[in-house]
Amino acid sequence: MMVTDDNRTLWLVIGVITLGVMIFAGGHFYTSAWKSLKNRTATMDTLVALGTGAAWLYSMSVNVWPQWFPMEARHLYYEASAMIIGLINLGHMLEARARQRSSKALERLLDLTRRPPG
Repeated sequence: MMVTDDNRTLWLVIGVITLGVMIFAGGHFYTSAWKSLKNRTATMDTLVALGTGAAWLYSMSVNVWPQWFPMEARHLYYEASAMIIGLINLGHMLEARARQRSSKALERLLDLTRRPPG
């Protein structure tokens, strides 16, 4: 999507809404990335925070100061930040569900071995 003089206000509102989504749904990525930065390590959360933060900051810069960017570079990436956070959260949820199901299946198998014969 491109920003023009006609739709700048709309995109500013979308940018603020996206920031809310990033804080609410992805806040744990940013806090974990901050802790990793203080410990001088890098994790997947660091990559997610860096990528989504850069996309949002670039989009907001294009929106607030469009004259600093050539017309061909005035693209916005708010939806990319929200989608990345949403898809990674979905992946974490599916992984946790699979682990829970695997644990329950292993517990049932162990219960079968503990039963006395007969």
